Amino acid sequence: MFSNKKLIVICDISSTQDEETGDRVRVVVNAKKIVGEEELAGVNTQMLAQMQDMTFNYSIVVDRMFYKDQKYLYIDNTLYKIQSVSPAKLPKDCRLNVSEFHDENIENAIKEWLNASV
Repeated sequence: MFSNKKLIVICDISSTQDEETGDRVRVVVNAKKIVGEEELAGVNTQMLAQMQDMTFNYSIVVDRMFYKDQKYLYIDNTLYKIQSVSPAKLPKDCRLNVSEFHDENIENAIKEWLNASV
């Protein structure tokens, strides 16, 4: 099976009010940079997803201690939403089944967080 190690941003997004403009803006909360293993989602996983009207782009294997119910992954300038979590081969890991997600506000918030944390 196709497998590739990737640098991943795993995070949640919150909406706050900008003090200067009064506009609602998205900000990154509960974020981490981790290394995970990207794999194509398996056939059984895809079949179960289709029964629930979903399509998974990838399964990402990460260390279980780094996953704390976050909702978004950012890999190679692409935003993904975590659709489900399942066990991995090793007990210390978990498998995040993700699908591509398009939201410019969330992507910009993650890019700002990445630039600030450099």
